[in-house]
Amino acid sequence: MRDVKCYQGTDIVRGCDPLVKPVGRQACDLQPCPTEPPDDSCQDQPGTNCALAIKVNLCGHWYYSKACCRSCRPPHS
Repeated sequence: MRDVKCYQGTDIVRGCDPLVKPVGRQACDLQPCPTEPPDDSCQDQPGTNCALAIKVNLCGHWYYSKACCRSCRPPHS
């Protein structure tokens, strides 16, 4: 979802032309995220609080999954 505003020069105007106004809401067609095999040589980045990232469940976030790759990887079965 996004906020769509129409401008005339630098001024916001009311009554956008419906033929050129982009939609404010659109369904997403998300594809599954690619999965990569765990990298046994990965190391957590120094200065990143990976223990806290695990505690507050941030391992699914792209940054922490990379910065804390060793701590966030699932246990071997």
